[in-house]
Amino acid sequence: MKTIRVYERSKIYAGQRGKLTKDQYNALLKFNSSKGSKYFTPIYNGIKFNQYVGVISVGNLTIEILPKLDSIEDEKSELWHSFLIDLFRECRILTPSAPTFASLKLKNNSILELYFKLFLSEIEYLIRTGLFKKYINKAENLNALKGKMDFNQHINKNLLHKECFYVNYKAYSYNHVVNQILSKAISIVSSLSDSPDIQDRVKSINLSFPEVDDLQVDESIFQKLEFNRKSEKYREALEIAKLLILNYSPDVQVGGNNVLALLFDMEELFEEYTFRRLKRHSLNNENITIKRQVSTKFWETRTIRPDIVLQIDGIRYVIDTKWKSLQQAYPDVNDLRQMYVYNQYFDGDISILLYPQAGSTSNLEGEFHIPQKLSGLIPEKDKCLIYFLPIINDGINRQACQEMLLDLQKRTN
Repeated sequence: MKTIRVYERSKIYAGQRGKLTKDQYNALLKFNSSKGSKYFTPIYNGIKFNQYVGVISVGNLTIEILPKLDSIEDEKSELWHSFLIDLFRECRILTPSAPTFASLKLKNNSILELYFKLFLSEIEYLIRTGLFKKYINKAENLNALKGKMDFNQHINKNLLHKECFYVNYKAYSYNHVVNQILSKAISIVSSLSDSPDIQDRVKSINLSFPEVDDLQVDESIFQKLEFNRKSEKYREALEIAKLLILNYSPDVQVGGNNVLALLFDMEELFEEYTFRRLKRHSLNNENITIKRQVSTKFWETRTIRPDIVLQIDGIRYVIDTKWKSLQQAYPDVNDLRQMYVYNQYFDGDISILLYPQAGSTSNLEGEFHIPQKLSGLIPEKDKCLIYFLPIINDGINRQACQEMLLDLQKRTN
């Protein structure tokens, strides 16, 4: 399978001079349309990616979409590839708590192969430790009476077969919804990967995995899942299976151009990463509290919410993350207006606009000018800090948020 790398908000074309065949291009358009056209925008004979990063598999082509802050040369794609995998780990999109995670060689794999290998490792782990059975309801026409007879079906089926009984009974079986979901995901991996290693592992798994019914799986199936002592160890495998199944679109018309898209909003990933790192560094400090996505009423039924509300020794910081590349330390005026409103509605002492660092930008502090008619009603010096988080360091910089917390603590003291 051929793999190419592009960046978020970049373009890719179809045809003789492009990297997509016409069939692949049409399959991607169809898939994107089914998802509300959120992943990319169609352009003439091509597509322009939006703010989503991750991987798309279409036919025999894998497209890795990497984050982007500025004009980056192709030779730096390994850095952003490494950063994206680390970001997935931090945000638990690649789950580091899985028993099999530590054995994977992350840096040398494509993103799609990582998902496939992690999923297959989870299945192998479940087989080694023992798949579980559960009681399921069955209805069958048997030669012996078992369970309860279904008289309506018995009369309908056995008018000429007096030796049979149509019965409803419970059977202790592997053929339950959890194993059916995993079987569906295994078949997707088998159909999409041409890696000899992955195909060998799938064949080995199929020899040990029980034969189960083919289940039509949608979001509602996952919503109904409940975990108990027996099924808890399935959680990691089911999370990956959910991603694979719900984002898979078989191409039944053209054939061979099945689409699997594991894509995530980069703006949401940056927010998630920032919150998780700040939360982790504040766990052992009782003077720091951190909450996220606290909303309040704004206009009629509409609400507003900042990304993060941080409190240090009684000083409240209202934080909003922005995945933008600023070459100068002056934010967009719309971002500043947003922070001014957040400060008023969430009783913030100081608001913070948090950007990833691109280039040599430095942190900045500024004050909002208060309208005359509000003089005396709100603080005369309403501050907004502009922080540039250096999150890139041969992959992800895990100390960046800690350094920001330490800086804010010094400011508070």
